Parts: sequence; structure tokens; C-alpha cells
Amino acid sequence: MSDKSMTRAEKEAYCVRLLQERAAELGRLPLKADFEPRERSRIKGVLGPWPRALERAELKPVSEVWLRRREAARLKRTAQRERRRQHHRDNRRQSKKPAEGEGTGEAQEAEKSVELMDEQRRTERVQS
Repeated sequence: MSDKSMTRAEKEAYCVRLLQERAAELGRLPLKADFEPRERSRIKGVLGPWPRALERAELKPVSEVWLRRREAARLKRTAQRERRRQHHRDNRRQSKKPAEGEGTGEAQEAEKSVELMDEQRRTERVQS
């Protein structure tokens, strides 16, 4: 069967079977050197790096170090995504202009301050 006619699941099953059969023949974990270059390339292309391929074939327990690194990378991506979202939210808030008659707190305070000063000037003019 050619690679092009195989589904992803069939390719994975084929590679897992290759690894498991070789492990049974050798009585140990198979090394990359135990395979022909074409087989080795296919296994790594379908199952990933050699340690992950052995783990997916259930010949080796999943590495705790790898699991921690994968989780750390996931957490980092999540934090970066949240920072980007917050940055975009902040930018949207800053770029939105207040509706007519509304303003930001500072703008409203400035308007009130100007109105008070105008009122004081009018009162001073009237008194003089």
C-alpha cells in the first residue's frame, strides 16, 4: 500500500506496528539504527521525534520532563494570548470616542472646571 492511499490513522498504526515488531524481535527498545533509513524516516515523519515515537508505540513511558515542558509551553501560549487580547481591549477603549454629551472622567472634570471659572468671572464682573 502506498503512502498516498493510507489515511493518517493507518500510517500511525503501520509505524506503531513496525516499532512493536522490532522491539519484540530484539527484546529491547529499538534504536534508530535498527531500521533502514526509509523506515526510520517514515516513523519519525508520522510519529514525531524518536522518543515520542517510542512513547506512542507504548514501548516507553511518557517522559515527565517532556510533559512538564509541554505544559509550560501551553501555559506560556495561554498567557501570551491573554496579554494580546487585553492589549486589543485597551486599544479599543482608548480609540473609542465618547458619545455626544459624554466624556471621560477627566474631560468631564475639565469641563466643570472651565464652567466654574466662567461663572466666577461673570460674578466678578457683576460685582465691579
